[in-house]
Amino acid sequence: MRSHLMPLTNEQILEEAPSVGADSPHPKTSGVYVPISTLQVVETMKEAGYGVSRAQQTRSRDPSMRVYGRHLLTFRPMDAFSKPSVGDAVPEVVLINSHDGNCSYRLHVGLFRFVCANGIIAGHTFDTVSIRHRGMEARDVVTASESIFKEHVPKLRNWVESAAETKLSKKKQLEFATEAQAIRFEKGSFDPVQLLDCRRTADAGDDLWRVYNRVQENVMAGGIGYKDSAQRNRHTRPINRVTKDVIFNQQLWDVANEFLPSQAAA
Repeated sequence: MRSHLMPLTNEQILEEAPSVGADSPHPKTSGVYVPISTLQVVETMKEAGYGVSRAQQTRSRDPSMRVYGRHLLTFRPMDAFSKPSVGDAVPEVVLINSHDGNCSYRLHVGLFRFVCANGIIAGHTFDTVSIRHRGMEARDVVTASESIFKEHVPKLRNWVESAAETKLSKKKQLEFATEAQAIRFEKGSFDPVQLLDCRRTADAGDDLWRVYNRVQENVMAGGIGYKDSAQRNRHTRPINRVTKDVIFNQQLWDVANEFLPSQAAA
C-alpha cells in the first residue's frame, strides 16, 4: 500500500503489514534479543516530523509470520511529503525489519517517482544502516534516518541529474535491459527489448534516468509475455516480496551506475 499525498494512518499500516504492531518477538528468538515494536518506531518518527508513505509485508504460509514476519516501511519528511526535490522524485528512507530474529532494523536510501509511482532503492554506492535488536531504542532509527537525509539526499540529487543528462544509444539501452534481465530472469527467457517498452509519455526518452525507470517498472510490475520450454504462453510475475524487491532494486541501481560517464571513465 502506498499513499502519494498524505501519510498512511496506523490503521492502514497495520492492515497491510500486521507484524509492524508486534510488541514481543517470535518464541524462537534468544534471550539477548530486545524487541522494539516497529509501530513504536513509527510513532517516534512521527514526533520527529516523518510520515509513512508505503507499507508492505512478506506473505508466508506460516501463520506465525503474519505476526512476526519481514516488513517494509518508507518514510518521508512531513514538510515535503508530496514535493519532488530530487528531479521528479522525492527522497525516502526505506526501513526493513522483522520480529523473528532473522533481520535487524535496516535503513536504505530510497526515491519515489510520482509520474509512474515507482519506488526506487539506491544500490551499494549508498550506505545501508543496520541496527541490531540488542539494546536499541526507537530514537536510534530517527537518528539514523536524519543522517541519511542529511548526507545522501545531495548525492541522490547529483546522481539523478547525471543520469538525466546521460544519453544512451539504442545499443546501450539494449545492453542495459539485457543486464537488468539477467538480475531477475534466465538468459534468453524473453527478448530484453521488451523491458524498454514505454508505459507513459513522461517516460519516453533516451536518457539513462528514464530508461532506468522504464526497465525498473516493467520488471517490478510483471506482465511481460514469453513462451516457456513447452512453448506455452506465459507472463512474468510482479515482484511482491520484500527481500526480492530490495535485492532487485539495489542491483538494478548498481547496473545503472555503471552506465554513468563517471564510471565509464574510471
